[in-house]
Amino acid sequence: GVFIQVGFLPNTEFCRDLVDLNSKGEIKINSDCSTSTEGIFACGDVTDAYGKRIVIASGEGAKAVLRTRQFLKELKEA
Repeated sequence: GVFIQVGFLPNTEFCRDLVDLNSKGEIKINSDCSTSTEGIFACGDVTDAYGKRIVIASGEGAKAVLRTRQFLKELKEA
């Protein structure tokens, strides 16, 4: 995993060609923390998830890990 700490502005320049960003530069995510690119998941303050709070980012991180695990399991079974 990669964990990136961000200030007030999302530090997403490195992935702008990989995933869709909104007008604020935040990574657009679905409810399971998946992005516009298969196999890439995002969580925390760099995303467009509602509420920029530690507890919310932590919950989003847990969701992203669970979904990533499921994705890898499905990939292995394919």
